[in-house]
Amino acid sequence: MARKFHTKEWAIMMFIANDNDLGSFTDEKIDEIGTVGSTLAADVIVQADTPGVSRVQRVRLTRLGRFMHKLRKFPLPHLQKETNTGDKQTLIRFIDFTLKDFHPIRKMLVIHNHGSGLSIATDEVIGRRRPIFWRAVARRRRVFTDLDAGTQPIDGTDALDNIELKAALTAAKVKHGPLDLLVLDACLMSTFEVAYQLRETTRFIVGSQSNIPALGCRFSKTFEVMRDRSISTADIAKTVVDNAIPELVADEFSAMSALDLANADALAQAISKLAEALTSVLDDAAAFNAITLAHVGALAFIDSETIDLFDFCRRVADTVGDEDVVNAATAVMAAIQSFVIHARPQGAVVKGARGISITLPRKRDVPDAYRRLDFARDTAWVGFLEAYLPKRFPPLAAEPPGILAPPSLALAMTP
Repeated sequence: MARKFHTKEWAIMMFIANDNDLGSFTDEKIDEIGTVGSTLAADVIVQADTPGVSRVQRVRLTRLGRFMHKLRKFPLPHLQKETNTGDKQTLIRFIDFTLKDFHPIRKMLVIHNHGSGLSIATDEVIGRRRPIFWRAVARRRRVFTDLDAGTQPIDGTDALDNIELKAALTAAKVKHGPLDLLVLDACLMSTFEVAYQLRETTRFIVGSQSNIPALGCRFSKTFEVMRDRSISTADIAKTVVDNAIPELVADEFSAMSALDLANADALAQAISKLAEALTSVLDDAAAFNAITLAHVGALAFIDSETIDLFDFCRRVADTVGDEDVVNAATAVMAAIQSFVIHARPQGAVVKGARGISITLPRKRDVPDAYRRLDFARDTAWVGFLEAYLPKRFPPLAAEPPGILAPPSLALAMTP
């Protein structure tokens, strides 16, 4: 039977998936969250997983009185053994157990882990890039289910990819209704592909277009503001953006933004029309060159294949002479202004970021996993990528047959 609690305005669910190289920051992160902790207006519930085999439990964070700074962690029912944060069932259980114990008016979920741009669609680990919810599986093999290949073993990694994240939040929505606010406390998650994928599971999203410090976002100032029950969810999302990365932190990369998902479909339609217009002029040399310059010149983000959507459209509208392209790019910029309700880029590296990114790779192939995303299926963007990228990055020409090596080299190769 669920425990009985007085209904509060907010339940703040902190899912800290640090069973990886972020594990050393976990205690510091929980201490920062607990600076304010639960209040009369909000319950703060944390589930943290750290490296190694450990007993994972949910706790309610609070302080002992206004002037007593000792952090208290009150264990809650449904203790879990070692969990795999790359498994959507782990997130589903956390949300379900929490909302059975607490009965808020509004629901906020924070997900803390690694994030990435293009590779959020898969479990793949490429170099130093990690997909969201990446975890290290020390000295053992874990079996996971791949969408295409069925069940197969993988060494060392699993991830709650973009499609699985939607499935987890959809399952939570069926039982408890949509989230009011989702904070993606991870790098490179403020992309339109992510937002569109999750548009039916939450009302607002906060994330960063670029990288963020390893400790992640700070929340204590936001929790103070949330004591006022009259503040709207949109304004809470803006507060998270403003206070996520303090000015004193050395940060040249973060570009936090708050997104209103009620306007996601309108922006998707505008992007689709832009994609069709761009595709129609690719055979025109002047237009193609202008699109290429817009692509290369647009604000790009380190460790990803994403660019700032507004900056790209501005450059396209200014340089491509086709009227349909200009009108389509202008419509996208107008839609972004309704979709992005607040943006706060920090540092010279991300100066001018407008709050939402889109995938536009600097290579010729579009990954199959990307094609499975809702945005790829519902819009013409993939069609534009398939037409533009091979033209922009043509394959290297094969060596013509019958070319003989220079005589000196031929002699050197003679056995």
